[in-house]
Amino acid sequence: MFPWVKILKIHKKDLEELKAKSFSFTISPEIVFDALNKADREGKEIVGIFHSHPAPPHPSNIDMKFMRPNPVVWLIMSMIDKQIAAYQQQGDVQKLFIEEI
Repeated sequence: MFPWVKILKIHKKDLEELKAKSFSFTISPEIVFDALNKADREGKEIVGIFHSHPAPPHPSNIDMKFMRPNPVVWLIMSMIDKQIAAYQQQGDVQKLFIEEI
């Protein structure tokens, strides 16, 4: 049986240093650090990162750069066709199997 997982959300209104570009944005390290500390204080664990791409659901170069220090599951949804793919840094970046239950 799988444990229930609550998702810690970082809302757009909380992103003080949102750097909007044509199809990308970054979150300041301070906001990520604060979210990790909040999860720790509340006894929660970050198990994955979810975001969307305006293209097929493959990790970008920026995603792969941040996968190294964040070896959790990265779920990427394509805004083209709503397909979702999962990846994780395991030596190399590996595509994971997603099972619907």
